[in-house]
Amino acid sequence: MRTLAHFAWQNIMLTLLVAGALASAVALLNTRRPWTRSVIIESVLSYLVLVPIGLGYLGNFLVHVVYRSTALESLGWADNALQKEAALASLGFSVLGLLAFRGTTEMRVAAVLGPACFLLAAVDTGAARYTDLLLPLTGFTLLALQYRCASSRTSVPFRRKDRGPTLPWSI
Repeated sequence: MRTLAHFAWQNIMLTLLVAGALASAVALLNTRRPWTRSVIIESVLSYLVLVPIGLGYLGNFLVHVVYRSTALESLGWADNALQKEAALASLGFSVLGLLAFRGTTEMRVAAVLGPACFLLAAVDTGAARYTDLLLPLTGFTLLALQYRCASSRTSVPFRRKDRGPTLPWSI
């Protein structure tokens, strides 16, 4: 059990990705059936931007600010301005993810694209694990699937800007 907890903490983005998928499953179980492909994709994408991006990057921001010395030690960084930059970038990604949870498709593209660029740079410098790349890969895959579902219906636009997501439980 301790090994599993250690693995989950060391691969936090993977853990949060799984937590987002579980949250999506719970949300789907609370909706009426039959579930269409577009409803399932919408749910998974919504919780992908909420849990790993919105909440995960909020946690990353707090780690870089509150537990600064621990974060520096784990990354192998000396105390410098990069710590503050990483914290503020994480805060921005978090806000974007929280807004994109019930936002438009364009907002979700931005919520996936920003962290994707950040994680590519982090993997390149050795500050992130390759499992962290599962987040942008999953996000872009879901966005592509959402686009395909919407474009296959000729009378329904990709995303109407006057409305939020088309989830059955949306307000």
